[in-house]
Amino acid sequence: MVIHDHSQQEAWAAARASRQEEKKQEKKTTRGLSVVAVQSIACVVVVLLALLLRTAGGEAYEQLRDSFRKGLMGNELLATLARWWDGDPLEDVSRPPDADAESPDAVAADIPGRLPPSGALAVSLRVNRPAVPPLAEGTVTSGYGYRENPTGAGEQFHGGVDIAAPAGAPIAAMYGGRVAAVGESASLGRYVRLDHGAGVEVLYAHCAEILAPEGAVVRAGERVALVGSTGDSTGPHLHVQVSAHGVVYNPAGTVSLVRYV
Repeated sequence: MVIHDHSQQEAWAAARASRQEEKKQEKKTTRGLSVVAVQSIACVVVVLLALLLRTAGGEAYEQLRDSFRKGLMGNELLATLARWWDGDPLEDVSRPPDADAESPDAVAADIPGRLPPSGALAVSLRVNRPAVPPLAEGTVTSGYGYRENPTGAGEQFHGGVDIAAPAGAPIAAMYGGRVAAVGESASLGRYVRLDHGAGVEVLYAHCAEILAPEGAVVRAGERVALVGSTGDSTGPHLHVQVSAHGVVYNPAGTVSLVRYV
């Protein structure tokens, strides 16, 4: 005859269930640690790669930085850390600190009560480095915004800044970059467009001659063209247009207009 000890069986069952639960927890902990370890190693590898590319410089680092920025900009804290990493306060240079609020440059860029057309913004582009003045000297004759068409009838939106200068005066690249396009049109005359990375481009128009060939890599301050009066123009001058990802911005402070009178 077998006597069943139900209390002993219940104790064994409870002990077995407890051991099984402990094993499950151990597996979860191990799996969690493995995921964290892999993520940590990946982060370390990315950081080391970023440091290496940053030291070496070049387009590889710029592309990596731009990719990270696109992913980080949705979070304000991470975006701030990203700007700190690059030493980049992203200052708004639309109005230089020492610019006079009543200066002709400020008035020329105003668009009172009017919104710019599609594809253009009244604000200036936020940049992380100062621009080299495109001209050594000149006179601002037309700012960014709506104006009377100087060569025709009616009102038009002027997407850049016009700086009158002597014919043949050298035009300098505001930033280092690559010559994205060289051409000529009825309105812009001879022009050169520079790509500075991160979607930022600067157009120099109405030139007498283009000095930098398409595809060339130029440094900030390097001569890219000569002032002229080609295209739809009333006299020798430079038309500067600043855009980012196809959107035209007010170039007032970016072009260092405070240096021109």
